[in-house]
Amino acid sequence: MTEDLDKTVMSVVWPWRRRQSSSADTSAKELLRRSLIQGLVMMTVGAVVFFGFRHRLGASILLCLAAFVLISARLAPRLYSAFQRALDALVGWISTGITWLLLVPFFYLCFVPGRLLLLLLRRDPMRRRWPCPDSTCWQAHADLPEDHFKRQF
Repeated sequence: MTEDLDKTVMSVVWPWRRRQSSSADTSAKELLRRSLIQGLVMMTVGAVVFFGFRHRLGASILLCLAAFVLISARLAPRLYSAFQRALDALVGWISTGITWLLLVPFFYLCFVPGRLLLLLLRRDPMRRRWPCPDSTCWQAHADLPEDHFKRQF
């Protein structure tokens, strides 16, 4: 029972995780549609690189990859799928690397000095001081009007 409920909830929350229908026509159509979109995007970016930035090598690489994607999806779908998996793995590695290269220095350059500054100024905007001055740690707030929930913005 709970397993069926979990599958239903998962299909609502993450519809992209539903299994594709197993018919060859649907997967072939999806493969062709995906490759057409990828190929057109690569060709467009290649054209921008060539005409906008006058960079022939980058444009040539992008146009060759676009041709490979378009041709391999139609003539060798297994080759296209392997290329797609390799590309997904590469993107995962690059995004992990960029995350570590950008967010770690950002943390140490922004949050640590900010915390040290708050300590130096003896400020505690979140009122995290322990033990709290009151015995119950309760903070009194001003009473809200009865219709405060009607005007949320």
